[in-house]
Amino acid sequence: MKSVMGFCLMLLMAVCCKAQPQKIPLRMLQGYHANAKLRLDKGVQYLVFSKEADFERYFGKSFEKDKPRFEFEHVVVMLTAPTKEQYFLSFESEAYKAGGTIEVYCTVRKEPHLLTYNDHPIAIAAIPKYFAVHTIKFYSTAKKRKLLRTIAVSPR
Repeated sequence: MKSVMGFCLMLLMAVCCKAQPQKIPLRMLQGYHANAKLRLDKGVQYLVFSKEADFERYFGKSFEKDKPRFEFEHVVVMLTAPTKEQYFLSFESEAYKAGGTIEVYCTVRKEPHLLTYNDHPIAIAAIPKYFAVHTIKFYSTAKKRKLLRTIAVSPR
């Protein structure tokens, strides 16, 4: 009887542990610049690309070594329209998968002084695609955890 109870308890613990948020790595991408003809709103934009054709409309054809593998990855992006305000955009190195959602943590810092030129701040990273994930949520840093944007995605 004790062994059956022990087995049931271990099985229950395994199920409970599986339901916890799972860390997933972000693969930072470098060398991308948004198409200057894009119409972007003022401030920071949060985007997710699941298909190569959509990505190429914003960033052109990629010849980078570490280009996104859209059959296995989504690409998450933070960017602004060209601006003379100084922004610093970055992603934390890990995201979290919990059920049908991936949570991506971002840092957006805006300096109070103006630049003498137009800047086009961008942060871009690739994250794994999961069949069960239907939503990607952008949050401010893990400490503050303020929801910035929610985007529905498809695993295809």
